[in-house]
Amino acid sequence: MQRISNAFVVMMQRYLPDAWLFAILLTLVVFIMGLIFTPAGPLDMITYWGDGFFNLLAFSMQMTLVLVTGHVMASTKPVKAVLQALARSAGTAGRAIVITTLVAAVASWINWGFGLIVGALGYCVVALIVSGIVVGLGLLLL
Repeated sequence: MQRISNAFVVMMQRYLPDAWLFAILLTLVVFIMGLIFTPAGPLDMITYWGDGFFNLLAFSMQMTLVLVTGHVMASTKPVKAVLQALARSAGTAGRAIVITTLVAAVASWINWGFGLIVGALGYCVVALIVSGIVVGLGLLLL
């Protein structure tokens, strides 16, 4: 199984293009479609792209703040204590997966950034406490 997995990893690393290439290609496709299907000219399209880019920059800053705030909330001692208590109560790997999923879902109702981080930290805590959990790169977060 490890050999098959490694073969796929090597294949993806060798042949899967970088995300930057997709961004450039999609930008060109949208630019050309905008020229064809709208009355806008090339200079208008470049202006629209520039205006939209800085709107997107403001949005990405807002999303960054949501995630940073979620990480701050999820890294508090009370939240870590609750995660450790729930992990200890799980007992089996199956229960641990269900508990981690439910905790992340409930935390997402509070704030989606909080739920995202609590789910990742919950996984790390569960992987350290419950035997039978497959440990991956998530433990590097600790």
